[in-house]
Amino acid sequence: MNWLKELLNLIALFASYVEHPGDGPAKKEQVKQMIKDALPDEQWKIDPEFFDFILDISIDVVVMFLMFFARANSLFLQEFQRTFHPGNFVNEFSLANS
Repeated sequence: MNWLKELLNLIALFASYVEHPGDGPAKKEQVKQMIKDALPDEQWKIDPEFFDFILDISIDVVVMFLMFFARANSLFLQEFQRTFHPGNFVNEFSLANS
């Protein structure tokens, strides 16, 4: 299962590298090609069609998690900025010093 961990790490790295809005199928093919270029053929003793199937599913799953965590991080940052905005503390400090 070590090869699966290595594969998922490479997918996450390459998917992050090619990320931009839209053009999903082309980005997926680009990630697949980058994976195939990065790995020597003899390391993966798997049928090429089956490997493509594994890549398709793995890329979809990794990108889904990347998008989920990016969105969650964005929401967290928005809430943090709203909560701890300097304007929220101006009235409290000015009232305490009056």
